[in-house]
Amino acid sequence: MLKVLRKKIDEVDYKITRLLGSRFGLTKKVGEYKKENKLNACDPKREFQMMKERMEWAKENNLNPKFIIKLFKNIIAEVKKEHKKIKSVNSILSALARDSK
Repeated sequence: MLKVLRKKIDEVDYKITRLLGSRFGLTKKVGEYKKENKLNACDPKREFQMMKERMEWAKENNLNPKFIIKLFKNIIAEVKKEHKKIKSVNSILSALARDSK
């Protein structure tokens, strides 16, 4: 019985990992869009709305809202790091292109 339950947990964890991979793929595209359109990497209004919504989802699924907020804050922090990388790499490439003219 324990072995079966653990296997099911592993399957759920794998699905979570795949979903996070999909999410980060999408947020990378958002970062590239923001960079191309000279938009700020951070959007506090969006983040606030997201947190309110995720708290509701937590309640609907009998999860601790504080845990879900902490989880999504970590996810968003990682997204911001990736957006900064996108911005800095593209800034370096732009500078190199200007210097080579």
